[in-house]
Amino acid sequence: MRRIYSYCIGVSLLGMSAIVIADSRAASSTTSYAATPSRFLTRANLDLGFQSQVTHLLNGLCNGATRSGCSGNSVAHGQSGSIDDLAAKLPANLRVTFLLTEITHEVVSGGGVQDLSYATFKISGPAPTMEIADLSVEAPAPGMTSEPGYLPVYDGLLLDGCGTTQSFPIDFSSSIYAIPEEGIPGDIGIFSRNNDDTIEPNGYWTFDYTIHATSNAGGVSNYRFRGLVSATCTNATSL
Repeated sequence: MRRIYSYCIGVSLLGMSAIVIADSRAASSTTSYAATPSRFLTRANLDLGFQSQVTHLLNGLCNGATRSGCSGNSVAHGQSGSIDDLAAKLPANLRVTFLLTEITHEVVSGGGVQDLSYATFKISGPAPTMEIADLSVEAPAPGMTSEPGYLPVYDGLLLDGCGTTQSFPIDFSSSIYAIPEEGIPGDIGIFSRNNDDTIEPNGYWTFDYTIHATSNAGGVSNYRFRGLVSATCTNATSL
């Protein structure tokens, strides 16, 4: 069942508000990005302080109203302790989370897509991953940028994923789903990558892609999506 979120589920990072709407012509984001890369995922080198904040955010999801049955903590690089202590509690399960940070709606022609629209995310990992997926969030209006405060659009947990696998291949699909005043609702633009990029345990990536969409009325827009992917080893056994 598709779940639609028009608001952040109550988590924020680095002091960002839950939702910020800004004119895309202004430098509204607190995160800097390079130009759109040729690859969908780009390895990110995060300092330990930022990694700690991401880990704190992920652990917070387990305590929120959207989660039940979470146990254990995510562990990032830099954990201290003796080798024996670490070996005794070495986390074996792999948790992969996609965090959406920004959607920019750029008008190409015809006034852009004017219809009420949602950005959808359908992401799946290798079996037998436990997943919270198939989510949607309201897309910004033409010429605007939305910053949904590190919104998780995918959360996957692969048991023993840090002990048996060297990578976490994904099937990724994202679309713009429009609801016109007249006509039939449906996807008007799609982006997909099937096992094109793989994710390794204990790492971070940025994602960056654009969906070209044309409405029933003929308006054309580009929607650019950017965010962060976290792949951490954890003792958690459920989401």
